[in-house]
Amino acid sequence: MSSTSFEILTKMHVRLSLVVREVALAVEDCVGAERTYLYSLGSQQGNAHPHWHIAGLPPAVPYERQQFHALMAENGVLAMSHEESSAVAGRIRESVAARQGLRG
Repeated sequence: MSSTSFEILTKMHVRLSLVVREVALAVEDCVGAERTYLYSLGSQQGNAHPHWHIAGLPPAVPYERQQFHALMAENGVLAMSHEESSAVAGRIRESVAARQGLRG
């Protein structure tokens, strides 16, 4: 890989990281998360592309139910209607736009 290609890929990675961070901060603003987990999953056999997850941890979750435990679907997931999830998504979009951290 040429140094120019490496520089371009590095700039793209930094930009993607900034986008993920801005969305994570907006999620915290909108859902009142005590902590926010960012993780990337993927597989060359399945979804071989950047695939980021942003998971807000509600306040007052006992320590033993945080971290990986909180991310496992078998320990529960949010049951939201389409209308509820659309409303949260709208608030997150508004928060990202209001933060203006990605402009410029």
